[in-house]
Amino acid sequence: CLRAAARPEPDAGRPGQDRPSAARDFRFFDFFHQLFAQVTNPPIDPIREESVMSIMTYIGNRANILDETPEHARLVKMARPVLTDGEMSRIRNIAEFPAATVPTFFDGSDLKAALNALGRRALDAVRGGAKIVVLSDRTPPASGAAGAPRHRIPALLAVAAANKALSDAGVRPSTGVVVESGEVREVHHFAVLLGFGATAVNPWLALETVSEIGRADPVAAAENYVTAVCKGLKKIFSKMGISTLRSYRSAKIFAAVGLGPNVVRDYFAGSLRRSAGSS
Repeated sequence: CLRAAARPEPDAGRPGQDRPSAARDFRFFDFFHQLFAQVTNPPIDPIREESVMSIMTYIGNRANILDETPEHARLVKMARPVLTDGEMSRIRNIAEFPAATVPTFFDGSDLKAALNALGRRALDAVRGGAKIVVLSDRTPPASGAAGAPRHRIPALLAVAAANKALSDAGVRPSTGVVVESGEVREVHHFAVLLGFGATAVNPWLALETVSEIGRADPVAAAENYVTAVCKGLKKIFSKMGISTLRSYRSAKIFAAVGLGPNVVRDYFAGSLRRSAGSS
C-alpha cells in the first residue's frame, strides 16, 4: 500500500514538545533528501565554473553518438528544464513530436491502482504515436460528474509511475516526460522530479504567483524565478560533482526517509533508503 505517501498525522508528542514548522506543510518531495559527495574539497563550483555546467536538455533519442546521420537532428532541444506557459504551449504543438496530456487526478480511494492506471495511459499514448507525455494537474475534471476524480496524485509519484511503465516497455529513451504541476515551487521539487526521470517541468502555479506578486512587470518576475531555479539546480548538481543535467536526470541521487520498502521498491528503485515507514 501507499499509506506512507499520505500526509503525516500531527504528533501530539510529550507536553512542551516542539514540532518543526515544516511539518505543517509536508509534501511528498520531503521524503527525499539530497546526497552529496563527501570529500574535503568541493568537486565543482557552480559559480566560478559555470562555463562547464549545462542544464540543456533534449526530447528524443540521440541515437549512436559515434555515427552522424540526419536522424541525429530529429530532437527537441531546450536550453533549460524549467518551462514557462508559453513554452509549454509550443511543446504541445510540435508537428514531428506529438504530445499527449495525461491528467494526474484520482478519486481518493486507491492510489496504487491510480498510479498503475496512469502508467498504462502514458504507455498507451506512446504506443498511439505520442513522443511527449505531459503529466498535468492543471485542468481538474468537469464539475458535477458522479465519482469524478478530484484528488491530485503527487507529481513525483506520477513521474515515477509513468517513467517505470515506459522503461519496462522499452520506450522511455525516445519519449519526453514533461510535468505540468501546481505543486512544484522550490528548487528541491525540480531536482527530485528531474532525478527520477522528468524531462522538463512547468510550475504553472508558481509562475502565476510570482507574476501576480510582481504585477508591475510580470514577465521580468517570471524570468527572475526561472533564473533562480536554474541557478539552484546547478548548485545541487555540484554537490555530487555533476556538471550537466543529462548526467543528473534519472540518477536517483537521493535518500528516501520515512517511506516503506514496497513504495521504494515499486517506484523509486535504486534510491538509498535510510529509515522505515509503513508498507
